[in-house]
Amino acid sequence: MELLVVMSIMLVISTILVAGYFGMTRAASYTAAETDVFNFLQLARQRASLDGTRVFFMLIDSNSYVLVHGVGQLTKDMESKTFNNRHRFYDAYVDLKEITNNASRVRVWNMDEIVYGDDVTINPAGDETLDAYPGSTARYARHTCMFETRLPAAAQYAKWKKGDRYGFELYPRQVLPKGFYFGFQNLDNAPKNDLIIFAADGTSSRVSGGGAPVDTGETELYLYEKIAKDKQHAVLIKVKNPDGTIAVEPL
Repeated sequence: MELLVVMSIMLVISTILVAGYFGMTRAASYTAAETDVFNFLQLARQRASLDGTRVFFMLIDSNSYVLVHGVGQLTKDMESKTFNNRHRFYDAYVDLKEITNNASRVRVWNMDEIVYGDDVTINPAGDETLDAYPGSTARYARHTCMFETRLPAAAQYAKWKKGDRYGFELYPRQVLPKGFYFGFQNLDNAPKNDLIIFAADGTSSRVSGGGAPVDTGETELYLYEKIAKDKQHAVLIKVKNPDGTIAVEPL
């Protein structure tokens, strides 16, 4: 009889301990997800001010993000032909002096298509014939900059189109803890191709779906935790435009 009582007590205690352990683990993941995103936004703002350039907080998919130093736009489609297993694209307006050529370690992102290339090399190229200025029919030539990069899949060259925005990765891709997602009203409306931009003067703006930057109102970034089939918790991270101030609001 005494043995049964002892075993019953041990069972109750173990149940409490297991529940407490999982509760602590979940709380730690929740804090980590919130803190990591908040700190990365702060880091983006700081790097923009320190480097004197624009830094983009870019959502890659529903649970990962990256910081990108925005550089410019492609002035023509990426070439399908490869050179030493590298594809080429061009920008006739970029300032070569502002780009650090760290060829073996730089990853370049197409911020409109959310695709990337690795091991970038950057070199001046010859003149490129460009479309006419607005209101003119005359085309003109301009000295251009050539980028060569290795794509994860050769067929991805077709995604790099004239006018697409590109930039260099500042820090490696970050992933939210398991069970956490970015979103707006619900998980089915998770944002894609959303950019939060910090300028050198500390101000901020937002681009959604490849549109024009908006520097008014607040950028609301929701972090959802899916804890059951029909149940979820969320935290709201706000970036106030154009001030660039960042705040966290539990929901």
